Amino acid sequence: MLSNKPHARTPVAERAESADTAVNRAKGRAMPQVTYTVEQVDGVWTVGLNDKRFGPYSGLEAAVAAASKAAHKAEAQGYEAFVVIETPAEPAAAAEQHAA
Repeated sequence: MLSNKPHARTPVAERAESADTAVNRAKGRAMPQVTYTVEQVDGVWTVGLNDKRFGPYSGLEAAVAAASKAAHKAEAQGYEAFVVIETPAEPAAAAEQHAA
């Protein structure tokens, strides 16, 4: 389940593990991790990975779908993949932060 909260770190979906992943877990090896970030940059939605930006996407849903697809591919290659969705602050919340 993806969360629409700032800095929500959510594992991609439940899935069957690849044989390599199962072997690594059984041997106690840590899986390498990869994190895809979805955020609005200069008014357009993008997906980030390793200091690179991909997009623009037509909206939040399209960017999340692209990040999720990439994360699933990474998991098939033995990575523990995460999708982080960074949404702009709500106007009321931003006003409260500035007032404090």
